[in-house]
Amino acid sequence: MQRGVFMGLTLINQNVSKSHIGCDEIFSVQLTLAAAPSLLEKPCDIILAVNTSDGMGGEALGEIKEMAGRLIRLVAAQTHGGQADHIGAGNRMGLISFSDEAYIEVWPIAAAVGLRRRLNKLHVGGKANHADAFIKARALFNMQSASRKVLILWTDGVHTAGGPSAKAADKLREMGVEIYCVGVSARNEVNTRALNTWASGPEGAHVFMPHKGARTAWKNLTHSLTCAGATDLVLQERFGRAFHIIGTPKASKGRARRIGQRTLRWDIDALGVDGAQGATLHFLLRHTGGGEGLKPIAHSAVYADKQQNDVQIPIPQVQIQCGAGFGSLGGEDWEDRQP
Repeated sequence: MQRGVFMGLTLINQNVSKSHIGCDEIFSVQLTLAAAPSLLEKPCDIILAVNTSDGMGGEALGEIKEMAGRLIRLVAAQTHGGQADHIGAGNRMGLISFSDEAYIEVWPIAAAVGLRRRLNKLHVGGKANHADAFIKARALFNMQSASRKVLILWTDGVHTAGGPSAKAADKLREMGVEIYCVGVSARNEVNTRALNTWASGPEGAHVFMPHKGARTAWKNLTHSLTCAGATDLVLQERFGRAFHIIGTPKASKGRARRIGQRTLRWDIDALGVDGAQGATLHFLLRHTGGGEGLKPIAHSAVYADKQQNDVQIPIPQVQIQCGAGFGSLGGEDWEDRQP
């Protein structure tokens, strides 16, 4: 999977259903976009939830404090004229810690200094009760407010105490809360399946793994919170001579159409302007010849929007092998696996 995050978008991604295909085989492709409003355009209540169980021993909790502290300073600076002591523009931040149970350390406030001071006093001990963290977070969000609501969870994803965590996270998301998960572990072992289960969709847009690239994870997280959405989006992709589009593209938002056999255009009026929002496009490609070997599926992929964001769309490659063992669909098709 290739992923990039840019100003105005929180995610742009393109995946193929399989990396190896046979000659004349049909496979599916998914394009994913996600965007969200900026903190200056729409106020946000951000709750930081920190796992302080024994699993966060060693350098893990220190790493969390460093990342969360930087995030607090960044939000303050971007919303209060470059000053990091106060969170402005109607935005607020709060803090929860959780081990055997969850504790509300700081109710949502605008005082960045006090928030960082309380964060730095956290220490490890006990098991990890993620369910109670999600439950306690509900109390910190004013559901009558029009503000964007975000929970950022720092954890290794290992649930060792309390009730069903997935149900608690589901309820929070149903109430309109965006859940971000940041994978951190003292043993450098993170349960990514749990993080993806708890986090908001689309898949991959709200889960960050610092140990797989600290700078990239930090950039992805901060851009997800501070970007400004996008309007008048146009994505056009021209596929290689070895591939033809089959059937009608299916877009979850906007309008998608074929232009001949090898060009695809996707138009979206607005994405992520009023709140976090994702969009997906599914389509089928058929290999039509041109030899074997590793080939990119497209010659070009171009993105444009009203904000003039400079975006590079990842172009996957597939390994083509002709001969026995490769059928028309070659097994389970992507669209058959969609929920």
